[in-house]
Amino acid sequence: MTSGRQRQTPEAAALNAALAAYLRGVIGSRQIQQKAIADRFGWAQNFLSKRFSGAVPWGVDELDSVCRYLDLDIRAVMETARQAAQEGDEPQRNAS
Repeated sequence: MTSGRQRQTPEAAALNAALAAYLRGVIGSRQIQQKAIADRFGWAQNFLSKRFSGAVPWGVDELDSVCRYLDLDIRAVMETARQAAQEGDEPQRNAS
Protein backbone atom coordinates (compact mmCIF):
# COMPACT_ATOMS: atom_id res chain seq x y z
CA MET A 1 0.00 0.00 0.00
CA THR A 2 1.31 3.46 -0.87
CA SER A 3 0.84 6.65 1.06
CA GLY A 4 -0.57 8.50 -1.97
CA ARG A 5 2.44 10.78 -2.07
CA GLN A 6 4.42 10.62 -5.24
CA ARG A 7 8.17 10.42 -5.10
CA GLN A 8 10.04 13.29 -6.74
CA THR A 9 12.47 12.67 -9.55
CA PRO A 10 16.05 13.69 -8.73
CA GLU A 11 15.66 16.68 -11.04
CA ALA A 12 12.44 17.82 -9.34
CA ALA A 13 14.01 17.36 -5.91
CA ALA A 14 17.04 19.46 -6.95
CA LEU A 15 14.76 22.20 -8.31
CA ASN A 16 12.68 22.18 -5.14
CA ALA A 17 15.81 22.43 -2.98
CA ALA A 18 17.11 25.32 -5.11
CA LEU A 19 13.77 27.14 -4.88
CA ALA A 20 13.72 26.72 -1.12
CA ALA A 21 17.32 27.95 -0.78
CA TYR A 22 16.69 30.96 -3.00
CA LEU A 23 13.55 32.02 -1.16
CA ARG A 24 15.18 31.48 2.25
CA GLY A 25 17.98 33.77 1.09
CA VAL A 26 15.55 36.46 -0.02
CA ILE A 27 13.55 36.49 3.19
CA GLY A 28 16.74 36.34 5.23
CA SER A 29 18.29 39.30 3.43
CA ARG A 30 15.09 41.29 3.89
CA GLN A 31 14.69 40.16 7.50
CA ILE A 32 11.19 38.83 6.83
CA GLN A 33 9.92 36.10 9.12
CA GLN A 34 8.25 33.02 7.65
CA LYS A 35 5.46 33.59 10.18
CA ALA A 36 4.65 36.96 8.61
CA ILE A 37 4.22 35.31 5.21
CA ALA A 38 2.19 32.44 6.65
CA ASP A 39 -0.06 34.88 8.51
CA ARG A 40 -0.59 36.96 5.37
CA PHE A 41 -2.03 33.98 3.50
CA GLY A 42 -3.70 32.19 6.40
CA TRP A 43 -1.29 29.28 6.27
CA ALA A 44 0.03 27.42 9.28
CA GLN A 45 3.66 28.31 9.95
CA ASN A 46 4.53 24.59 9.76
CA PHE A 47 2.96 24.41 6.28
CA LEU A 48 5.27 27.16 5.02
CA SER A 49 8.30 26.02 6.99
CA LYS A 50 8.21 22.63 5.25
CA ARG A 51 8.41 24.39 1.89
CA PHE A 52 11.18 26.78 2.91
CA SER A 53 13.18 23.82 4.25
CA GLY A 54 12.69 21.84 1.04
CA ALA A 55 10.91 18.99 2.87
CA VAL A 56 7.74 19.55 0.81
CA PRO A 57 7.69 20.76 -2.80
CA TRP A 58 6.33 24.19 -3.60
CA GLY A 59 2.95 24.21 -5.30
CA VAL A 60 2.50 26.68 -8.13
CA ASP A 61 -0.14 28.69 -6.26
CA GLU A 62 1.98 28.81 -3.10
CA LEU A 63 5.07 29.85 -5.01
CA ASP A 64 3.13 32.50 -6.91
CA SER A 65 1.69 33.92 -3.68
CA VAL A 66 5.08 34.08 -1.97
CA CYS A 67 6.74 35.62 -5.04
CA ARG A 68 4.03 38.29 -5.22
CA TYR A 69 4.41 38.98 -1.49
CA LEU A 70 8.16 39.40 -1.99
CA ASP A 71 7.68 41.38 -5.22
CA LEU A 72 9.64 38.79 -7.21
CA ASP A 73 9.03 37.67 -10.78
CA ILE A 74 8.11 34.00 -10.49
CA ARG A 75 9.64 33.28 -13.91
CA ALA A 76 12.97 34.77 -12.85
CA VAL A 77 12.87 32.85 -9.56
CA MET A 78 12.18 29.58 -11.39
CA GLU A 79 14.93 30.21 -13.95
CA THR A 80 17.48 31.06 -11.25
CA ALA A 81 16.54 27.93 -9.29
CA ARG A 82 16.57 25.79 -12.45
CA GLN A 83 20.09 26.94 -13.32
CA ALA A 84 21.31 26.37 -9.77
CA ALA A 85 19.74 22.90 -9.69
CA GLN A 86 21.40 21.94 -12.98
CA GLU A 87 24.76 23.21 -11.80
CA GLY A 88 24.37 21.80 -8.29
CA ASP A 89 24.97 25.25 -6.80
CA GLU A 90 23.19 27.42 -4.31
CA PRO A 91 21.15 29.97 -6.28
CA GLN A 92 22.35 33.55 -6.26
CA ARG A 93 19.67 35.99 -5.26
CA ASN A 94 19.32 39.40 -6.79
CA ALA A 95 16.68 40.58 -4.38
CA SER A 96 15.92 44.25 -4.08
